[in-house]
Amino acid sequence: MRGFQYIRVSDEEQAVEGYSITAQKALLDRKFAEWGATVAGVYIDDGYSAKDIRRPDLQRLMNDIATLKPDFIAFWKLDRWTRAGRDWHALNDKLKPYGVTLRSAIGENLSEGTAFERFNVGLNVLLGQFEREQISERVHFVMMERHNKGLRNGAKPPYGYDLKNGQLIVNEEQAEVVRKIFNWYAYGDENGPCGFREIAVKLNRGNGREWTYSSVRYALMNPVYCGKLRWNYRKASGKPTGKEIIVDSDHAPIIPVELFEKVYGEIVSRKRGGKAATSEYAFSGVLRCGRCGKAMVGFSRGARFYRCTGRANAGTCDMPAIHSGRLEQAFLASLDYDSDQVRNLIDVPDRSDEVKSRREALEAEIEQIRKRKKKWQMAYADDVISLEDLRERTREDAEREKEISQELATLPQGTSNVWSKEMIADILVDAKEAMQSADEAEKKAFIRELFERVTVDAEKPEGKPAPGRYSMPVIIELVPRQSKSYL
Repeated sequence: MRGFQYIRVSDEEQAVEGYSITAQKALLDRKFAEWGATVAGVYIDDGYSAKDIRRPDLQRLMNDIATLKPDFIAFWKLDRWTRAGRDWHALNDKLKPYGVTLRSAIGENLSEGTAFERFNVGLNVLLGQFEREQISERVHFVMMERHNKGLRNGAKPPYGYDLKNGQLIVNEEQAEVVRKIFNWYAYGDENGPCGFREIAVKLNRGNGREWTYSSVRYALMNPVYCGKLRWNYRKASGKPTGKEIIVDSDHAPIIPVELFEKVYGEIVSRKRGGKAATSEYAFSGVLRCGRCGKAMVGFSRGARFYRCTGRANAGTCDMPAIHSGRLEQAFLASLDYDSDQVRNLIDVPDRSDEVKSRREALEAEIEQIRKRKKKWQMAYADDVISLEDLRERTREDAEREKEISQELATLPQGTSNVWSKEMIADILVDAKEAMQSADEAEKKAFIRELFERVTVDAEKPEGKPAPGRYSMPVIIELVPRQSKSYL
């Protein structure tokens, strides 16, 4: 008689009850000796829950049945095999054609020959499912409590840190790479703006670690690098939960909070701006057509031009293409005014008090949410509310806290960071010389830094244009950005 041994232990069970793979194996070996059976295969799923059958060694076992033809499959107890009724029936349906039976090392009756036996097995499966959910709930609550106290819940240390005695310690060699990643994304390099993919390519040139688009993005979005801890960020599938909790920690930051917020804001801005955020054309993302209001984008046909997307994509506008050199001349000409004339050209409301009040209100709301979370947790610990109530209330709070954090990331860091009309006017008046000597990347950085929108119109030359004769652009409106929060 030949049999398979199946052993399983989940991370949650190890944390709560200390189930041992070694102990399960020893018990099964003793039972095989009692049964006079030969071990035809051993299958171990270490760190996998029984909530479903997507377990690597369970799948390998099911595939081996056809070739190795065991007489039975043995496990410590039924909940090692499955804790879900649907999975019990699905697995049994696959075993029946091969005549393979199941055995429990602790003597559970797994026969389904009579109605009572089928009821008994079904009851045991339901009890196993109930126990799994209880374990998961207890572990989740303990982990949430630890996180709210600023303590880590295990896992490998993030790149840039070593783990010593449960504490995150800066690894200076890796930390230097982390700083480069943030600075490249925030400020670009000698060739201009850097996106996730460009940074990965730069890092993979002899850095000793393979970086990808996703790993660079994950690093840039991880608040651990500015001295915080994040928990409940991803599901088991790897997808974001949308319910992450971020708290202050006592580990040493690798980058300042201001740089992290700048990068976060830039990621949001680029996502909203699409290709324009990394385009090599200086006015990409800010240039608008004065006739239809559509965006104008750069293109090349020997020389560089900007064209209206309303005309190019839909034929609904008659704006002619504008030569990039002529556009820069018109832009620089608009900077020739004195400060009083520039103030008349631009229109920016004074939002200093508004920004300050909004920030204070959002920060106060976050503080109230955090206090309320602790009250919910204490209420649950004292059996005042159910676990379902705790989950629902903390879920709502987590969603609101995430919304507030995202809004805070886009606000200036105080009233001194708000562009006033006077500040913009003074900067523009002095900027002409700097613009003339800047390269394309520097021009773009300057324009995007100061302006939300530059609106332009142009007149097409009469008759057939001769070489070198292009439409003459006129700057109609300059709309500045409201803050320096992305600098």
